[in-house]
Amino acid sequence: MKKLALFGAVLMAIITVRGHAAQVTINIGGSQLLQSDGSTPVADGMLVQLLADTTGTFGAPTATSFTGTDPNELVLWSGTISAASVGSAGGFSGQAILTLGGLGAAENTGDYLLLRWFPTLSLSASAPGAGTTYGQFDNSNSSTADSASGSDIPWQIPATAAQPYTLNYLSVSKGGDEPNSAGVANLTVAPVPEPSSFSMMAGAFAVGAVFLARRR
Repeated sequence: MKKLALFGAVLMAIITVRGHAAQVTINIGGSQLLQSDGSTPVADGMLVQLLADTTGTFGAPTATSFTGTDPNELVLWSGTISAASVGSAGGFSGQAILTLGGLGAAENTGDYLLLRWFPTLSLSASAPGAGTTYGQFDNSNSSTADSASGSDIPWQIPATAAQPYTLNYLSVSKGGDEPNSAGVANLTVAPVPEPSSFSMMAGAFAVGAVFLARRR
């Protein structure tokens, strides 16, 4: 009976923690996201993501992961380019619903936000793949909302009051403050090192170890 009582108490504690988890809704949208040539809008159906990071220092995606090797980085929302949704080529809109606090929650008020897009990937992509072009934008240096874009929060996860929030990326060509160059997919996912590269590194390490052993 004591074990059952203890289990019941633990279960109630878990339920209580979950009950205190709060949700934040962010309506995300924007225009104009461009391909690597700097002038062609990203086509409809291509992948757009909203990511969060606790430090504001976002890493790069890898061939096998959209968040790369950064343990503090998390994909909050994935959507697609849709000109019809905002009336502009290279535009997008969507809604991110975040759970703050609570058991195992990964998002917290104050975490920094980043927009990332892949002009050649669809929503069904499970990983970026080596050599894939992408672009990303964040404004972690600013703690104020960009009112010119229609945003009412900066690029950080807000508190839970006055929802839903609006967060937009809007280039100068579309009436916003962000330079058109900020919307260009001018980055490339690094290739996976060839097995021969690992062999060379291991060989160099072994030679170095032998050299140090001889010196001793």
